[in-house]
Amino acid sequence: MRLEALAGRELSDVLAKVGSGERLGRRDFLRLWNTCDLTGLGAVANVARERASGGQTIYRYQMHLNHTGRPVTACPECDAQHLSCKSVPTVENLAQVAARNTSSPGGEIHLTGGPDAELHVEDLRILVQRIRSLNAQLHLRAFSWSELYAAAKKDRQQPASVLTALMEAGIDSLAGGVLADLTPEDPHTGPACIQGMDQYIPWIRAAAELGLKCEFVWVLGDGDDPEVLADLLICVRGLQDRWNIFECCTPLLFQSRSEGVKTPMPTGYNQLRAIAAARLFLDNISRVRGPIAAIGESVAQAAQWYGADDIGGIPFPDGSDDGNAGTAKAGRENVIELVRSAARDPVDLYAGAR
Repeated sequence: MRLEALAGRELSDVLAKVGSGERLGRRDFLRLWNTCDLTGLGAVANVARERASGGQTIYRYQMHLNHTGRPVTACPECDAQHLSCKSVPTVENLAQVAARNTSSPGGEIHLTGGPDAELHVEDLRILVQRIRSLNAQLHLRAFSWSELYAAAKKDRQQPASVLTALMEAGIDSLAGGVLADLTPEDPHTGPACIQGMDQYIPWIRAAAELGLKCEFVWVLGDGDDPEVLADLLICVRGLQDRWNIFECCTPLLFQSRSEGVKTPMPTGYNQLRAIAAARLFLDNISRVRGPIAAIGESVAQAAQWYGADDIGGIPFPDGSDDGNAGTAKAGRENVIELVRSAARDPVDLYAGAR
């Protein structure tokens, strides 16, 4: 079937823009978000996806360490540790977990936690230094913007000095994550969320000047105002145009937990729509993630044809990453087979093609 037929009449002009490399505007985003033609939206997003990464889909071995034991909205794996954690882990506990993977294949330690008003910058630095001293092999991605902001505010330190100290301690990149967070009390993206992003701009600038990269997690609620979402993504796209700091975008639908449910699943329709819209509108962010731990195998597989070229992290093969409850069944071979079944080529981010 011809691509034009899949895209349909409603999105034919958007397809023409994407095919020519023309940047989409605000009105285009609103059309993408409001369309009922999910198949057509996927077809258009796939054009941008294949131009960016061909048929490849990225995965990586990843160990998540929630160092505060607090909720982490933007990271389902770290949030799962919060739900199963009976006490806040100590630096020694976390360092011992990291040390178990010294002989494992290349991968990543993802170190983050919910903001803790008691943490100082020095606490973060010591944590990084301790983990790095026991494992110098793995890529260390650490700390959200909100964690960094809270610790620096407590110590009255500037972003550049905080980030420099953490780099010297051993971080390779920043977790970064959300720029506009949602809460159970305020589960929708609103103008106040966008205004709140201003507090993180000095951090983005300082990180970029130091050569640090990070990830952007787009957390959105069901029923968000499309006009506000457009404003948010225009801001993010502008930040990336200026500083080229975001390595990956992960769209995640925010849902308050139901009793007894650790990680509520978003609807497949809305998740695929967000992934496709992110791929098409955030044209300057190279990867878009459909994380298997958050959206499940079936939606993650379908997402490979809706703009996603990154399927997220999987536990280390020695099984030491017990906190990854959401991915316990998604081992390497399972993920590779899932990606291949979607007619994509699995690529280990830290080891090359498989």
